[in-house]
Amino acid sequence: MASIIKVDAILDSNGNQFDGSQLGNVGKVLQVQHVQCSPTRYTISVNALTPIPDLLINFTPKSSTSKILLQSNIYSTETHVSTFGFLENINGSDTVVSNVSNTNTSGSISTTYRGTNIVSNIYANPIAYMVNSNGTSTRTFKVGATSSWANVLYTLYINDRDSNDMRSVSSFTIYEIGA
Repeated sequence: MASIIKVDAILDSNGNQFDGSQLGNVGKVLQVQHVQCSPTRYTISVNALTPIPDLLINFTPKSSTSKILLQSNIYSTETHVSTFGFLENINGSDTVVSNVSNTNTSGSISTTYRGTNIVSNIYANPIAYMVNSNGTSTRTFKVGATSSWANVLYTLYINDRDSNDMRSVSSFTIYEIGA
């Protein structure tokens, strides 16, 4: 059984009438952008979050106060210690999006430890992180990865494994949410 509440007016704490229009786009998805890699095998052997080719989005927020939800699913070998995160290109330089810091790689959203250098297994690694829009200027976001331990680099295969026979498609989606 449904209930109905009818009132003539609702007043906020300052005595002003509230009719709901003040909520505007709060909580609404304002836009979605999505990219996915071709099932190309990429290798990364750098001791810092390194952009994964094809997983980048040039994003222009519709609102200067919205939230931007970054989500990605990366298929990789996750060799030894692997780290995944997001980068933003600021003034021509890729900068980590998060302030998460661990002893392996700064800016990580997800760090996995497999403990071996086996590159014949492939894993799905979903990551997500939310940032503020901070205006309506176009921003370039990228998905990054690395694999290392104690400054020793390990080859990280993206979208496949070393045997070159288990191709997968990694993806990146950005949601703008009204705030």
